[in-house]
Amino acid sequence: MSFKLNEKDFQKMMKNTHLKVNSSFGDKSLNINIPKQQKQTKKSLPINTDNNDKQKKTSNTTVDFNKVCDSILNATVEYLYDEKSFLLIFHGARILSTNQIHTFLQKKSKNSVPFYIVKYKSVWEKKMEQTMQHIILDHIQRNNNLPKFHLSSLSNNQKVKVFLYRQSAKLLDEDNMYGAFKFIIDCLRKKYEVHEINISYNLLEDDNKKFISKIEAFQVKSQENIIAIKLCLDDNYHELKNLDEFKLLI
Repeated sequence: MSFKLNEKDFQKMMKNTHLKVNSSFGDKSLNINIPKQQKQTKKSLPINTDNNDKQKKTSNTTVDFNKVCDSILNATVEYLYDEKSFLLIFHGARILSTNQIHTFLQKKSKNSVPFYIVKYKSVWEKKMEQTMQHIILDHIQRNNNLPKFHLSSLSNNQKVKVFLYRQSAKLLDEDNMYGAFKFIIDCLRKKYEVHEINISYNLLEDDNKKFISKIEAFQVKSQENIIAIKLCLDDNYHELKNLDEFKLLI
């Protein structure tokens, strides 16, 4: 790029050290070539985004498996029941989310066997067996009625509602809640016995559509860890018959 200047302008511009002069003097005029300004490049330290993403992902998804299991085994259990409802509250217990369960399904313990998730399931089964045996003994001592959610005891328009409750310092995505309670619900389908007094009890005959009207999940953010589940009769169950009825749901 070139400009034509007189001598006075030239003298002023000579103070600018960025100018370069071509040796083409004529009649008190000259050509000045101004070099194009180079674009400045910003220098920054290389950042390994892959590693950062992995670290963030690890920090968000990593859970201490043994601490979760210990929290279940050491939880203080509160229960409440009558002929139409059944409530279990595990104070201090934590639970694996659906995503965490999928992650542990792909891992093995140091001894290869059992799989992490098999151990996790056995921990819930052990805790539930202790709890249900205690409830059976409480039922005998108090001489009160335990609920039985069996097909034989449900009328045509009756089914069972299931409510899930999780309390923790961090909230899960909603779609992570339902699968997280699978092992607890499965335990409620088992038959429990107190061999010393030769008594057995089964709360929920099955968890398929014949028995369950809906499963609803709730979460509360708190520093105290709590896991709870409640079953109760649904006397106003309405069977969804087609897509048009589904469209009208509010």
